[in-house]
Amino acid sequence: MDALFLLLPDVHLLDLAGPVQAIHESNELHGDFFRLHFVGLGPSVNCWQGLSIGELEGLPETIAPDTLVFVCGMKLTPQVMATARNPALVQWLKRAHAQGATLVGICTGTFVLGESGLLDNRDCTTHHQLQAALKDAFPKARVARERIFVEDGSVLTSAGVTGGIDLTLHLIWRLRGDRAAIDTARELVVHRRRMGDDQQISEHLRHRNHTSPLIHEVQDHLSQAFREPLTVSGLAKRHRVSPRHLQRLFRANTGGSIKSYLTSLRLEKAHDLLEDGKDSIEHVAEKSGFRSTRAFREAWTGKYGTPPSRLLRRHTPGGSDTTTSG
Repeated sequence: MDALFLLLPDVHLLDLAGPVQAIHESNELHGDFFRLHFVGLGPSVNCWQGLSIGELEGLPETIAPDTLVFVCGMKLTPQVMATARNPALVQWLKRAHAQGATLVGICTGTFVLGESGLLDNRDCTTHHQLQAALKDAFPKARVARERIFVEDGSVLTSAGVTGGIDLTLHLIWRLRGDRAAIDTARELVVHRRRMGDDQQISEHLRHRNHTSPLIHEVQDHLSQAFREPLTVSGLAKRHRVSPRHLQRLFRANTGGSIKSYLTSLRLEKAHDLLEDGKDSIEHVAEKSGFRSTRAFREAWTGKYGTPPSRLLRRHTPGGSDTTTSG
């Protein structure tokens, strides 16, 4: 299977190197399956980080139906967007799609797909800082927020940077199976293979765009001690304020309650443990800081709409649950 990497001027190194390394490791671990090609509008490009990449192939006239075409992310400048509108490039991408290729937009590579009309009436995503710009540029696109990657038919898009690795691991899983994806992730020292519906920003980093030193201290403590039994009164005593004042200040700076913030931290930890597939639901609840398995199930179902056992079954050898109930 051919894997083509389209490199445009000011390409970001990690948006290229992450997917390339994942595919290369998959070949080394499980035999040659992907044939890598690096293509562009000219024989060389300069990366935004300063490296020059040469000996690029030209855009092929015909493409096999099972080809993967990666459109690597680049610095989003007016000059680069003008290149993305190059009629030859636009027609080539449309033709590749019509010939049955799977198109993969990494980070700002999604904008290039948009210029070719390939995002119209499709779900897609990009880096969280550029999602509004993507929606403004391509109003017919359905831009999904808080997603690592999105798959809509034969067009896949990702948040970029390390999200490109997650999307490539997903493709390896889809094309070569779970063992190939797991082995490749382990070789890349990716301890947790993120799914498409994972959030781009960790719960530990969310709601931090405020200037309250006290609330940052509280959040730091919650990030370290979320597995412990915590109470608002205990937090207030630790930080030498009244419980009422702490709750008011926390909501004013983060937009939510201490309880909901703590629950989000615990659910994120539970998500990691369920994907590891090594623990029962009961042990996941305990290791994540929930006071009971029932409380964990209620919190999980309230956020995700499905029982935690569904995710556990996906990541347990043989697809079986390790608990008797959902």
